[in-house]
Amino acid sequence: MAVDQQVLREQVTKASRRLEQDRGISTQRRLNFQMSVKNLYQSFEDRDRVPKIQGLLNEWMTFLDDELSIITGPYEDLLSLDEVIKQGSFCL
Repeated sequence: MAVDQQVLREQVTKASRRLEQDRGISTQRRLNFQMSVKNLYQSFEDRDRVPKIQGLLNEWMTFLDDELSIITGPYEDLLSLDEVIKQGSFCL
């Protein structure tokens, strides 16, 4: 589950290696990743972190159901804000 610190640390390590190898990842995405990791590790120090966010986790898991995750959590063909702006594919 998303609250297992060891699994999260392993995933951060894998993601970090991928970032190092993939030169196609923008600087902004790298910085976002670094900030997210920093925030994640800080949350590990808070003993009450899971009880504080349990309601959020429960609601969030609904959107990651196998069938719904095709829409809400895809891993392929993702767009960044930079890409949307560059392509002019946004409405004001």
